[in-house]
Amino acid sequence: MHSRFPRLCVQSKATVKLLLDLALFDDAEAILRAGGRRYPGNPQFTLGLAELDQRRGKFEDALRRCRDLRRKFPNNADGYITAAQCLKSLGRLPEADAMLKQAAGRFPYDSEVLIRYAGSAEHRQDWDEAVQRWQVVRGRFDNPSTALGLAGSLRLAGRFADAQEIVTDILLRAPGNHWAHVEMARIAAAKGDHNEESRSWACVRKRAPLHPLGYLEGANAARRAGRDWDAENILADAVKRLESNLDVHLEYVRSAERSGDKIAAQERWALVHDRFPNYQKVVG
Repeated sequence: MHSRFPRLCVQSKATVKLLLDLALFDDAEAILRAGGRRYPGNPQFTLGLAELDQRRGKFEDALRRCRDLRRKFPNNADGYITAAQCLKSLGRLPEADAMLKQAAGRFPYDSEVLIRYAGSAEHRQDWDEAVQRWQVVRGRFDNPSTALGLAGSLRLAGRFADAQEIVTDILLRAPGNHWAHVEMARIAAAKGDHNEESRSWACVRKRAPLHPLGYLEGANAARRAGRDWDAENILADAVKRLESNLDVHLEYVRSAERSGDKIAAQERWALVHDRFPNYQKVVG
């Protein structure tokens, strides 16, 4: 690709990301190697080759490149973040956590590093540690997003009242924040309060009517509350509003199948095939 487009800027991260997303790995590698030769002082080319190895599943090669990146560019956090991702993919969770701990110490005001460090504790299901790490994140970057991260960790730690207090405060200041309503729904679900969960998912649908989560999880909450008819109405509304979302259509089919309504299920399958002609039903 680089030979066909010689004026293409090899310093463009967007170009490399697009090639990686399209799985055009050879083209991406050609651009990254050419860029590395032309701009040896730019860390993005070593990082790009590491991410390329990561996409190819060559995690050990990616780790080697990350070591080179950390050695040559010690003030670049990406060498730690990508290495931690590769270690996680290899199932080496303690090493991944240690890598992020090292990064958090070196880059104490890098929000991505701190958030990933907190997420590492959640992935290991160390809920108390996750709460402590999220408290650090929120202390340094106090905004609704980090507050919700802390609330989520408190919920996972079973501290529902503390989590709910944070989310309630967010909603008092920003009632239109649909992610706060999502977290409130998850807190209610964790407490087993399915009526409150349903009300929160209804708020999500009102605030974000094109977000599928409000319909899919709202329908599940309605069923848990014993209101199957309400779940049906939610999904019927979803397929009207979200005509291009396959997941809500498939859940609409499954809803009919669960109730034993074969005619409705057939009609809904017909709608799926009409709107998603390339979808292949998996049998068995």
